[in-house]
Amino acid sequence: MAAYIARQPILDSKNKTVAYELLYRNGAENKFNGDLDGNMATKRLVHNIMINFGLENITNGKKAFINFTRDLLFSPLPQLLEPSKVTIELLESIKYNKKVIERIQRLKSEGFIFALDDYTGEDIPAEVMDCVDIIKVDFMLTDIKSAGTIAKEYKHRKTLLAEKVETEKEVRLAKEMGYTLFQGYYFSKPVIHTSKTYDISSSTYMRLWQYISCPSPDFDTLAHIVETDSNAAYQLICKINTIKYITKNRIKSVKNALLFLGTDEIKKWIMLILLKDMTDNSNDEKIRQSYVRAVFAEKTVNAIGMGEYSQPAYMAGLFSMMDHISKETINGILAKDASYKETAKALRGEDSPINEILLLITDYEEGCADGIEAFEKSHGMNDGDVTLLYIEAVKDADNTFCG
Repeated sequence: MAAYIARQPILDSKNKTVAYELLYRNGAENKFNGDLDGNMATKRLVHNIMINFGLENITNGKKAFINFTRDLLFSPLPQLLEPSKVTIELLESIKYNKKVIERIQRLKSEGFIFALDDYTGEDIPAEVMDCVDIIKVDFMLTDIKSAGTIAKEYKHRKTLLAEKVETEKEVRLAKEMGYTLFQGYYFSKPVIHTSKTYDISSSTYMRLWQYISCPSPDFDTLAHIVETDSNAAYQLICKINTIKYITKNRIKSVKNALLFLGTDEIKKWIMLILLKDMTDNSNDEKIRQSYVRAVFAEKTVNAIGMGEYSQPAYMAGLFSMMDHISKETINGILAKDASYKETAKALRGEDSPINEILLLITDYEEGCADGIEAFEKSHGMNDGDVTLLYIEAVKDADNTFCG
């Protein structure tokens, strides 16, 4: 399989390339076909940059401009990027309120540079403008007079970038107005770059599961297994540096990351990335919903006094949406750990205490009020407790999947 990124150069007034805007593409066709929303497109873009291309390689060591939605500002994504190498483009769709402004200020304090995308002269809160370093003006959306008005207002305080310039005349006029950066078809269209994709090998999953299932797992051995698979190492560091796990000093050692997570969380991590690799890459919502089911199942068994089934219920929920063949593959891995016997039985449809939890998941998702009420009554729960547990699971998924 192949991964795709489009890049378009950004040049200075001497026609020297100083940066690239990086754009998501899902194939060799050089356009964004709208198959993903802005959030997922940027997540996929960053994944491809870090896993399949390498930021330094795709930008030749120059700055990368990357589009950010409002949700992505609050996601773990910024923590995965090096501030000195990235410019965050604030999309025009962002609505600024106190919470968003404070988040931008926080990222600014961490060293990020901000560009205001497709600015047409609209009112932007002063606190946001104070954080903005670069103003991008779309010369296809903005007439020359308006572009000049913007330049007159900001050229002595901000760096101005003339975007979508297509003729020599537009470039010349922009320079005369005070624009010092330029991007558009006059210089270059976005150019598609292709790289082979790399997945975590099946042997890595099996070896990790084998060692983490030991009574006293050797973390040096676990670290060695992860370090021999660069994709596994990357995904582990991404996991540990999300909002949920972020610490003042980011963890970069594989062994320290594994120790920080602990055995139960490592098992969850192994199975979550396995689920991602076994699921159609275009079906991120299925992966997210599977994770919601897993967390909901875990929370539910704990709430009804069946804590001994916490981990098996989590795994059963995680893989409950997979087809029969995939479930058999998972069962082959889980069979190496006796503590997941009930998970394997539930996934095979055999009698297990976890079956009741899987039935509850189906009842909740299908809106079967009678089934939910019967479960709550049989376990001494209050009316609405199941709903609260499900909402908590959804919130956990929101954090894990970056909004």
